[in-house]
Amino acid sequence: MEQYFVIIARFYPITLSTLVIFIYIWNLLDLSNKFSKIKSFLSYLIIFNLVLHFIAFYCNYNSEIGVDYFWVFWVIRDLLLIVLSIIAFENKKLAILFTFFWISFGIYWGIKKNLIDELQRDFVKIKDWVSELPKSNYSAELLISLNDNSQLPALKNYLNSQSIKFEIEEAFPLIKDKDLTDLDNWYTIDVENDEIANKVYELLKNSKLISSIEWNDKYEVLPEESNTGHKKPISFSTINDVHSIEQWALYALNIDEFVTKLKRIKPKKISKIFILDTGLDANHEDLKENYFSVSKEYDRDTEIHGTHCAGIAAAVTNNQIGVASLNYNNRFCKVTSITVLPNGKGRQEQIIDGMILAADLGADVISMSLGGPSSDSRQAAYEEAIEYCNKKGAIVVVAAGNNNMDAKYFAPACCSNCITVAAVDSNLRKASFSNYFTEQKYGIAAPGVDILSTTPHNQYKKLNGTSMATPYVSGIIGVMKSIKPNLTTEEAFNILNDTGKILEKNNLSHKHIGNFIQPNKAIEKLTRKTYHFHWFIEWLIKLFSFSLV
Repeated sequence: MEQYFVIIARFYPITLSTLVIFIYIWNLLDLSNKFSKIKSFLSYLIIFNLVLHFIAFYCNYNSEIGVDYFWVFWVIRDLLLIVLSIIAFENKKLAILFTFFWISFGIYWGIKKNLIDELQRDFVKIKDWVSELPKSNYSAELLISLNDNSQLPALKNYLNSQSIKFEIEEAFPLIKDKDLTDLDNWYTIDVENDEIANKVYELLKNSKLISSIEWNDKYEVLPEESNTGHKKPISFSTINDVHSIEQWALYALNIDEFVTKLKRIKPKKISKIFILDTGLDANHEDLKENYFSVSKEYDRDTEIHGTHCAGIAAAVTNNQIGVASLNYNNRFCKVTSITVLPNGKGRQEQIIDGMILAADLGADVISMSLGGPSSDSRQAAYEEAIEYCNKKGAIVVVAAGNNNMDAKYFAPACCSNCITVAAVDSNLRKASFSNYFTEQKYGIAAPGVDILSTTPHNQYKKLNGTSMATPYVSGIIGVMKSIKPNLTTEEAFNILNDTGKILEKNNLSHKHIGNFIQPNKAIEKLTRKTYHFHWFIEWLIKLFSFSLV
């Protein structure tokens, strides 16, 4: 329903213009005894236009109506514009001037806003582009980086001299902006078995033919279903989703205060959250209105994990259906999927390909509830992929892992320029399974136990894991990016960390998991300068703005 509101709202300034113009023409005809039929027809047009104007008015400002009484000022503003225009029609010169003004005004807003949702229009082109991209088989055991692509023939000759059967292919052929990264220097080596792979690894690790070599690690998603009993229902004053009473996490995140703040904020864009996982059920009742597709192959979930994570990050909220997310009234974020772990399994190369694709498709947030033990101390490929995503404007959020170990031994959690998320339970204690931080640059905590969210075929389940904590952080960063589009990873983390709740008991146990996110305080800090020091200018902008959706 939200997308229809957006489209109808685009007509709002045009209806205001046409209403004034029709009234003016009717007044001109009223001076003559002729044209009675035309005048009668215009009367119906004026009534119809007036009704359309109020409908478009509501669609444009629906998120603000009921929050406070500012909408009364907008009504008075419109009425004054209409009345002053009609008064001006008593003077022919002013009448001509005002007529041109309203025609120009209507054309300007019509062109500026189009009448189509910009996001959906852009992704029609994206889907065509994605369908033409080359596909990899992701079976190779090794990832190598060359100092220069001209070394490739020498590398092949060397492996041939060792009587090794192999296949070498470009590892990441999807890169759109190769001048931003060295990922185009990465290749995969596919051999017959693990024994030969070990031999090649030993032969090449100190070779001058390559700059680095890594195992193309395998990953597997193993969601843990929650078996806890029913708890006391929780009530909220700002959301009406039927299963929100079972979402303790929303209470811990102070969603009522958070929503109250969001109601008064105009997003600068609709941010795009990419879920890199097992796919996503695009037809789920609580996701489909907030979902955009980049490829049909990603519009189904090959397991349940991806759909569950997507619901946490951006379920349709306040629609009296299912669960709620931090994306209030869906004004701030849209969510999509790239399948990197089909049937819950995949390789590092496949995940990095997904990261590159998401970045090239304009992702604002890349949410990765995945990872595993790192077989290499230096994650050069992941580091370069994250850097590429950052340069393209995306913030990468990853799970810390579920082994109750130091996250520095897990990839991509160990990487430096992503935000790594640990899990807490309903008592705000470190979840028993959650990995912790000793060296992570950007470590933060979020709810990860008994988390109710969407699963395929319009179902809902509770799962445990840092996989569940990660999309909570992705969701709030998505909202933050819609308000401040140029927000960086460091800025986002600093805001979440500075405003987060300090979990002293966890830190005393020497298993540091970072501060617990507080979305309402994060948004307050993000918008503090605008709303505290420039309130009068903001008030004027709000009064004379014709587009808040």
